[in-house]
Amino acid sequence: MPSMNRSDAGLTLVEILTVLMLSAIVLSVVAVSAGGMIGAKLTKTANKLAAMARYAYDLSSLHGVMHRLVIDMEANEFYVEEMEAPKECSLSLDEEEEKEKEKKIGGKDQPETDATGKLVEDTRIRREKLPGRVRFAGVLTKRNKNPVEAGKESIHFFPDGTAEKAFVWLTDGDDVFTVEITALRGTGFVYKEELDAKELEKK
Repeated sequence: MPSMNRSDAGLTLVEILTVLMLSAIVLSVVAVSAGGMIGAKLTKTANKLAAMARYAYDLSSLHGVMHRLVIDMEANEFYVEEMEAPKECSLSLDEEEEKEKEKKIGGKDQPETDATGKLVEDTRIRREKLPGRVRFAGVLTKRNKNPVEAGKESIHFFPDGTAEKAFVWLTDGDDVFTVEITALRGTGFVYKEELDAKELEKK
């Protein structure tokens, strides 16, 4: 009976297990790298949103004109508009007083939600498109009881140096980040977690 060399006998069980183990390690490294890239996009987008909110606040304070940060959940983008007061027919004194009363909430004027806005043309705050799988999960402002999860929503910044308190949730399908817009100084804070809507009342 002819002898069989080791090279002719094929791979041993140990060699097969070694190959499988190395393949698993390579695949895990690739998966971690891909996940890191996706997570990086979510982090970068949240930081951009927070920075744009702060810039909208600065524009309102410096120019004495209300601005708003528009969150477009259908187009998956966000941008800043300068507010333009809506044109209205003349009202009687009683009607003017009644309208002013309706605009008050706890002594604070409501934003003119029916006002038109003009896109701010500034290279520092261009219209931003959400990258990759990143999407808006919802927006909650102080004037709404429940988060808005479709269409458009706006966060307003006032000339007196205040802003609407708001939460904006961003997700990449795996993680959810929360961007909080504060009432004072319009600062945007990024939380790498999904804050409950009830937290907005506590802040």
